[in-house]
Amino acid sequence: MPTIIPGVKEPDIDGWYFLTEIPLTGYYTIAFHAPGDWQLRVAFTSAIFGETPSDYIYDTVERDEIVPPVPGNFTVVQNINSQSKRFSWQLPLSTYGSWDQGVVSDVVSYQVRFKQGGLIDGDAALTWENGLDLFSGGVPATQQWFETSLFDSDEWTVMIKAVDATKWPSDTPAFILVNIGNAPLSNAVYDECLNTSTWPGTYVNAALSAIYTIITQDDNYLITQDSNLIIGDIGTPGLQQIDPTLDSFYIWNFDNNFFESSILITTTAQATYQHSIAALSGADTSIFQENNDEVWQENDDAIYAEQRTYGAGTLSGQSSGILHPYAPYEQLIEDVYQVQTLFRSPDGVTAGTIDSLCFFLDYADLIESQNDVVISSSGAGTAVPLAKTFRAVKSVQITLQSTGSGAISAIVLAKTTSSVTIKCVNTSGTAVSGLIDMTVVGY
Repeated sequence: MPTIIPGVKEPDIDGWYFLTEIPLTGYYTIAFHAPGDWQLRVAFTSAIFGETPSDYIYDTVERDEIVPPVPGNFTVVQNINSQSKRFSWQLPLSTYGSWDQGVVSDVVSYQVRFKQGGLIDGDAALTWENGLDLFSGGVPATQQWFETSLFDSDEWTVMIKAVDATKWPSDTPAFILVNIGNAPLSNAVYDECLNTSTWPGTYVNAALSAIYTIITQDDNYLITQDSNLIIGDIGTPGLQQIDPTLDSFYIWNFDNNFFESSILITTTAQATYQHSIAALSGADTSIFQENNDEVWQENDDAIYAEQRTYGAGTLSGQSSGILHPYAPYEQLIEDVYQVQTLFRSPDGVTAGTIDSLCFFLDYADLIESQNDVVISSSGAGTAVPLAKTFRAVKSVQITLQSTGSGAISAIVLAKTTSSVTIKCVNTSGTAVSGLIDMTVVGY
């Protein structure tokens, strides 16, 4: 008999709800999902019509026996680099033995959420309600870990709940506080800060803030002794929520002209936020001749250029590609991309604010090593071809081997994206043959 009547149907005259008849050789399974305790009674029935039982076996199913447990030992078990984190957990021991002893085993997934900063008023349940889902559909029950790089540089509370087959989650989440450092840049070829260009794009439940945060010459925010931001009528305008009880979106586009570059986004916010990105489809590529045929190369051939054009529907996102969570170092093709930045109040009451948002297009380092490279005695040096495709060569490291030729030094005469020219010299500075190992770093 439930402490809270579900109202599915009327109970019997004695106040009990009839569940089912079970053969003596059978059994019955039911998924309990109600905010209370349940009392059960079982009786043998007679084949004689109209005869009702008067003796019962009773049992009480307490809510704590069947509510999905809070995952235990929730920890960061591996820190691959400043951006990627790996989390692990396990089902906790139970007073009833329901979960750890397999009496109840219908946990089907784990739901993961995250929120900027620490717990709200020390309340894990309240913090959960103000968090954002990290994985759509959660993590399968057979996988008690996940690895992610879907965090921007900031302090985050990561939370997890167990979910059973009836979609009933744990009452409160397990949680852990993590700090994420800035993703390192290797070879940035483009950067832009949207807050310095009056936040171009589309706002949903957001507007430019009339309150300005004050930033020092060192790009630090001025704060009080209580760690509150000092505000005034000068400084950098932020993008602020209009209604803090609703989600807000900042939708912006950028044109990537650097094939296979990677995007990195840095955000400073007093809000929980999440970036999603999509390539805009439906683009038309046209080849045009510059300046109405009046510009020519030295060999009198016309100069041509490529231009991508997009209709209004494409730029508004109506024809956009698949929107997916942003991850640092995602490699991009040459296209126009749309980014949707979802941001939410940090506590459900205070309006969330994005103070700055910058993005970088970056190339990772490309490294090529060659061993036992023969260098001739030519004074012009030997051009060593590179096997990998470089866009730029930053440095060349050479180790000269001892071969008895008298070479004491190896000199880089020239470096291009396709070869490195090297000369070996003796004590007199005369070119001699040599044998080297070489490492080329570029992108």
